[in-house]
Amino acid sequence: MIKFQSEEKMSGRLKKGFREKYSVFKHHAWAGSVLLAVLLATRVFLEKLGVKNYDTLFVAIGSILVLYTLSAVILTYRYRSGLYVDSNMGNLHVHYPSDNPDVKREKQFLKTEKKKLKAEVKKIKKTRKKL
Repeated sequence: MIKFQSEEKMSGRLKKGFREKYSVFKHHAWAGSVLLAVLLATRVFLEKLGVKNYDTLFVAIGSILVLYTLSAVILTYRYRSGLYVDSNMGNLHVHYPSDNPDVKREKQFLKTEKKKLKAEVKKIKKTRKKL
């Protein structure tokens, strides 16, 4: 597995550039997958026409495209944290979904509901044991 710098140690300024890099690598990942599809379609089309088989050429080009696409996908994953960067008036702050107070309140509510349900189930089990 590839180890990357921890996201907590990165500065806001560095993360600001992540958004552009993310979109560039996302574009390259899509382009690589489309090129692989075109390569496959070309191979099938040439095979149907009865043109001489160039398997080694297609395998070489296909391997290069697979490596290109995989590296773009990995780098897209690497720079995904750039999507959460908010730049208002030059102040950079990283927003994660759990930062929202409404989400925290909802989580707390769900936890208490779960505890109530567990207590009710426990109570029902005790009454069944008595019978």
